[in-house]
Amino acid sequence: MKLAPRLTLIFFLIAIVPLVIVGVATYEISRQTLLRQTMNHLISTNILKEAELNRWIEDGKKHLERLAGRPLLRERFASVMQADADNSADPAHEKDHQQIVADHLAPYLATGGFLEVFILRPGDGLISISTDAAQEGKYQENQPYFVEGRKGTYVQNVTYSQSLEQGVMTVATPIRDRQGNLIAVLGGRFDLGELTRIIEQGRGLNQTEDTYLANKFNFFVTESRFGKSFALKKTVNSEGVIAALRGNDGIGLYLDYRGVPVIGAYNWLPNRELCLITEIEQSEAFAPIVRMGWVVIGIALAIALAAALIAFLFARTITRPVQQLVEGAGEIGRGNLDCKVSLSTGDEIGELSRAFDCMTTELKTTTVSRDELAREKDFSDSVINTLPGVFTLFDEERRCIRWNRNLEQFTEHSAEEMSRMTLRDFFSQEEQKLVAETIEQAFIEGEASVEANLLTKSRRSIPLYLTGMRIKIGDRNLLAGVGMDITERRRAEDQLKKALVDLERSNKELEQFAFVASHDLQEPLRMVSSYTQLLAERYEGQLDEKAKKYIAYAVDGAVRMQRLINDLLTYSRVATRGQSLETADSHALLGEAIRNLGAAIDESQALITTDDLPTVHVDPAQLVLVFQNLLSNAIKFRGEDFPRVHVSASDAGREWAFAVTDNGIGIDPQYADRIFVIFQRLHTRLEYPGTGIGLAVCKRIVERHGGRIWFDSEFGKGSSFFFSLPK
Repeated sequence: MKLAPRLTLIFFLIAIVPLVIVGVATYEISRQTLLRQTMNHLISTNILKEAELNRWIEDGKKHLERLAGRPLLRERFASVMQADADNSADPAHEKDHQQIVADHLAPYLATGGFLEVFILRPGDGLISISTDAAQEGKYQENQPYFVEGRKGTYVQNVTYSQSLEQGVMTVATPIRDRQGNLIAVLGGRFDLGELTRIIEQGRGLNQTEDTYLANKFNFFVTESRFGKSFALKKTVNSEGVIAALRGNDGIGLYLDYRGVPVIGAYNWLPNRELCLITEIEQSEAFAPIVRMGWVVIGIALAIALAAALIAFLFARTITRPVQQLVEGAGEIGRGNLDCKVSLSTGDEIGELSRAFDCMTTELKTTTVSRDELAREKDFSDSVINTLPGVFTLFDEERRCIRWNRNLEQFTEHSAEEMSRMTLRDFFSQEEQKLVAETIEQAFIEGEASVEANLLTKSRRSIPLYLTGMRIKIGDRNLLAGVGMDITERRRAEDQLKKALVDLERSNKELEQFAFVASHDLQEPLRMVSSYTQLLAERYEGQLDEKAKKYIAYAVDGAVRMQRLINDLLTYSRVATRGQSLETADSHALLGEAIRNLGAAIDESQALITTDDLPTVHVDPAQLVLVFQNLLSNAIKFRGEDFPRVHVSASDAGREWAFAVTDNGIGIDPQYADRIFVIFQRLHTRLEYPGTGIGLAVCKRIVERHGGRIWFDSEFGKGSSFFFSLPK
């Protein structure tokens, strides 16, 4: 497109686009405002109509209740009932019947809004007296208004009466004598035409506003504005009626019973089983904004035409010097570097012409050497080909654009074949997804690594450790991939796995050996101890003190040996005989350990206190053993004061740190490297009993749970043992 029409178009768009945006925004805001106003009006109308409907029904109930309370009505109806019971044809009976109709029932046809007022016998529901003589003698014993009307005032919702051949809403109330006994049921049928008049009030405010009632069977109950004789004869299935029948109240835009787009407010009246609908045609509601839209369009067209004319005139002042620039550029393109484009204008076009002249001067003095570019490419190829392993550079479409000779040798593909391949072609179908995910990660995060088997042309598999690094050249995102052959490492890993399997089997054999050996060792130890004790008993009084001492040494040695063997078994079974980890309350497990040490605590008069302890994921029996060993040591290695032990725990981020602090004799720092070693004792057996395995067992248990154990002590002032458990 030429510059002149392009500038004209640009100016046209600059002028018209903001106006269109403002116009559309104004239109949409105004439309929403009108929609909200209309919706509020429809909702208010429904609220008002519902109130008027309830008031009309309540007024009818009150009229009927006042009529039922008239003493004269009760007396005259009682005489009519007595005459009916005696089968009397007394003219007075007929007179009472007529006076009840004329004096009491008929006036309510006008004042109470009823089509018919009638009295039913309480026993069988027979209509004894009615303002509609054709209804007298009919039995209504199964009608809800008769059944419920004997108990109190009851309104039966709109139904279709076969006898009256029209829709009716019936209200009934009991007639009682002075003693409160039921003597009759007084009923009245509301005039639904009056209900239609109530609903129609206010329709004249808008040309298309329509308010109507529909029952639970989708039939019109009142007449609509655009229909005739619809009541209980025509169904309505608009979205508003369907939503109301589901028990919802709301408002929406939909098609009414005529198929016309409307804005409608709908309410479900559960007590009356009726839908109350008020609608107005969308064309009327949005008419003001449509008129405003046409005004805005007219203004926009006028502004657009004016802008186009100004743009055309302005473009002519620019295109002439630009045409001279085009002609000059053509000469330069044909190799005429002596061509000068000299424009004397002081604007940007003049600056552009001077830049053209400078460019031709620079082109004459500066050239690009193709040989130099070739040397640069040879240098980069040499660097890439000297890289260890394989190297490839590929774009976001995963196409290889550069690679080294090692990749060709590894894959057994020629350079021509490589240029047509993508990364997916170098891997088996099973590993393509893993490699694709790693490449995607590298493009997003900048770097990623993966181990995969490179597939050669001869279908030979070579394990590689691949690293991809994102690089940006110009506006292109590329990925440089480097791969190292890890065949030897894989072989070493396989050997390591085999060694681990052999080690696990060896550990199981050692555990079995320890169990068998301890069992076989304990039997001769028990025999030595038993026979030595029998020897002492057999020769009681015949042995001197030295012989007794030797026997005591032998028995004590056997007992200590047996204890050492049992402790060794306990230590060896920490990892192999432990239970599966489960969630447990460490406070409850501490309580179990305290109960196990009850005798030692009572004997030493020890005081054990604790903070709130957390819930942990452990082998419960082994955590009890840790608490028990640490508490036992605190009681055993006590000072001159009574033992005081405090157990606490703190949140250390990803783990719980437990502490068991005492006021005992403390530990000399020089023994810090021996304290958790099996059978390492810092005191003689005469000073403190035991085998020196308790802390070693604690260390093994804590490490089995993925934690660690350490201590802090000041000699003579007590110790604090700490251990951590992962959360």
